[in-house]
Amino acid sequence: MGPYPEMAIFRRFGDLNMLRLLSLQAELLDLQLRFRQATAGDEISSEKAREYSTSFVAMLDHPEAERPEQWRLLVDIRKKVDEYSK
Repeated sequence: MGPYPEMAIFRRFGDLNMLRLLSLQAELLDLQLRFRQATAGDEISSEKAREYSTSFVAMLDHPEAERPEQWRLLVDIRKKVDEYSK
């Protein structure tokens, strides 16, 4: 490349990037399934838990360490979607 930097050639590692994206998709699908299962359980649970499927405020209405599983899953989903979108 020396005196001709415009001639630089870099590998894209397309197969590895594809593998990375597929693994992120698999992780997101698992998180989505776990979230849907958690919210389905809310429908047959206590009055307070039923609110979790329709109200983020209800999920936040707990000390951080005691927040419902749905909230923890949503936080994990956000992080994974951000990683996938980059």
